Amino acid sequence: MTDTAPLQVKSFEVPQANSLDRIRRLVEAVSRGATQKREIQAATGLSSRHADYYGQAARILGWLEREGETLALAPNAMALLRTPPGSDEERDVFAESIEACEVVQALCPDLLQEQGPSEDELTQRIRSATDLAQKTARRRAQALLAWRDRVVVSPSEPDQDIVSLLPDESTQGQGLATLHARFDSLSIERFKGIRQASVGFSALTLLAGPHGSGKSSFREAFRFLHGIGRNYSLSQIAGEHWGDTGTLAWPGIPGGLQELARLGHNTFSIEIGVAIPEGNQLRNANYFIEVTVEDAASPRVVRERLSLEDKGAYIFDSHPPQDAPILVPDRLSIRLGRTSRTGAKGPTLLVDPRRPALSQLAMHPAVRSRTVVDATSSVLSVFRSLRFLQPTLQAMQRPSFPHQVVLGSHGDHLSTCLHAICQDPERRDLVFRSLRSFSDGLLHDLQWLPDATGRLVLVILDRNGMKLTAPSISEGVLRFLTMLCAVVGFDNPSFWFVDNADMGFCPSKLSFVLDLLQRQCSGGHRQLVLTVRDENAVETLVSGKEYLSSAYRLFAHGWRSPERMGAREHTPPARPLRHPLRDEDDPNERLPF
Repeated sequence: MTDTAPLQVKSFEVPQANSLDRIRRLVEAVSRGATQKREIQAATGLSSRHADYYGQAARILGWLEREGETLALAPNAMALLRTPPGSDEERDVFAESIEACEVVQALCPDLLQEQGPSEDELTQRIRSATDLAQKTARRRAQALLAWRDRVVVSPSEPDQDIVSLLPDESTQGQGLATLHARFDSLSIERFKGIRQASVGFSALTLLAGPHGSGKSSFREAFRFLHGIGRNYSLSQIAGEHWGDTGTLAWPGIPGGLQELARLGHNTFSIEIGVAIPEGNQLRNANYFIEVTVEDAASPRVVRERLSLEDKGAYIFDSHPPQDAPILVPDRLSIRLGRTSRTGAKGPTLLVDPRRPALSQLAMHPAVRSRTVVDATSSVLSVFRSLRFLQPTLQAMQRPSFPHQVVLGSHGDHLSTCLHAICQDPERRDLVFRSLRSFSDGLLHDLQWLPDATGRLVLVILDRNGMKLTAPSISEGVLRFLTMLCAVVGFDNPSFWFVDNADMGFCPSKLSFVLDLLQRQCSGGHRQLVLTVRDENAVETLVSGKEYLSSAYRLFAHGWRSPERMGAREHTPPARPLRHPLRDEDDPNERLPF
């Protein structure tokens, strides 16, 4: 009888996630409060299977701990989160965590040595130490070797390319490997303060208008789409959503359900045109939703449609022009697109009208079409990635802990975000040069001082060496640093909506800020939509700056659709008098002119 060698490693402990950068992003999502599996999927865009893979890899590397059904940060995660993504410090933390991993030491202690194991050799080691089959063991070996490549072979090339900070001739024409979604158009009817509006978007889009012209309504339209991306119901999107632990996860839309539709109407509609990444190309998608709020306690979807380029007439449609589904009370009937194999009409599904069908079809058990699942999931991921910025003085002045490197919607964590940015020499140089130019040379340097609780306080030095802490810095300088942090930070969203972008800036400084923002958008890696109040300043900028390819003038109380600035303005003819007054005794009335 032959003795069988005991297994050294359990099969499920051998990592299956091949990207250290994606593992880090999962750890960052947990640090921001995404502790449940569904929350992690929403925050990272990972599928259910890959969320398990990357969560397990983060655990064996010592960055996460499992507490029942939730994940929590391990003490070693703080060292990782303090490092800027793509930096040498991050690579060192990767290497230390891999070398300290018991599974790696049991299978391949020489993984990070100069002469590491080959794929065949590592596959054989995994097979000897586990009960995995040959094909599965080779896949696990490839994952470990991908870690080696990230740390040893190309330490400065993370998964997600970092956008160049100041484009020049040497970098022009070098496209990024990662494609980002692009919003092309937005049409709104009877939503909030807007009667009807259609606008197109470019890299930098300005929406200019006085108070009451509907600028914030555009922001809330994008926030409505963002709520759909977060899988909320209509009541949760308009109202509030509280997490399982009793913390506020979503503040809702100002005014709630009662004020979603324009005064005097019971329905509103939003239509968005967006190009979503698919492989190495972008595909144009169009999403439309119409909602009724006649019953304020139970808003419902009336119509909903999603179409995708080269994927038939539609992905799904509640009211298609042909083969319309039968209407069912208390349900929304959805017709899926025709199958590509036979050309037969797609099936009909009944979904809950209190929740957008887009978020239901992405996880509906009856949806067997991979096209439908992929298209709906991709659009939800794009909506979920929307970011909003409306800086407030209190949030920008507040100190924060070093690991908080994600800029908040009100300018929260500004001090530590700038601290993380300035760890990179190129970004630090850009921040300092921009600050000196913005202040005409008055402000010279940035420093950070820890307070009694360990939070970092932002300090600015003027050219005479005088130190100013954040509460003493002017609001205009803080707002400028916040916008700069949004576009050059390591947290790199592809879309920002910035409300009241001209607040705190004189026209000359606003021109400088817009020029800087345009430079960061010129590569096509991100989009900015800015609302401004100073229409006269924007008109001057539009005439002098050709890069403002999309600027719209909004009108008070939504009585008139937005007009593209720079286009010929339509002036309605004067209304003739019904009973013109004429004085026969006045000699001027008889003159030919």
